[in-house]
Amino acid sequence: MRAPVFSLLILCSVVFADSNIDVKREGNVFNVHTYIDIERSAEYVWPFVWELRHLKEYLDNVQRIDSVGGGDGWYDVKFTADFPFVHLEVTNHKWIIQQGVSIGSRLVGSKIESPLPIAVSESESYWRIEPLGDSCCRLHFETLVKVHAAGFEALYIGIARRDSKRIMKNFKRYVESHDP
Repeated sequence: MRAPVFSLLILCSVVFADSNIDVKREGNVFNVHTYIDIERSAEYVWPFVWELRHLKEYLDNVQRIDSVGGGDGWYDVKFTADFPFVHLEVTNHKWIIQQGVSIGSRLVGSKIESPLPIAVSESESYWRIEPLGDSCCRLHFETLVKVHAAGFEALYIGIARRDSKRIMKNFKRYVESHDP
């Protein structure tokens, strides 16, 4: 009877380990870093990271995505999303840091409707593609977010961990479902 229980504990620790997600908190400022390996070349993955048309395919809960401006190497995008107890409208400025390798995204406006006391006043994110070979790469995502939640900011750690993991898995599934 002890062996199955011990095996179950080992299995649970392996399945639920979040070694590729790191969330740090200082007051109401959160830093999330996550990565995922994708079985496609870095060159192949780049358009999926950069191009507006792909965003809705891996950002779930998003009802609408609109381009609200753009130019050479940048664009502004507005997301409208609904979550339990939260309606969110966010506008981000996205720019290319290094063509084919990395982009940045900064919050330029947000509107949150919720009975919960929550607000996001600052957010800056970075996506970086690291080649791991001819047909594999690692996608890194890091974000720094300032959350105001009337003393409940610590709850955001679990939300950030869960959402980051889900978005990265969605991204991987979406990219790998397309033929190279």
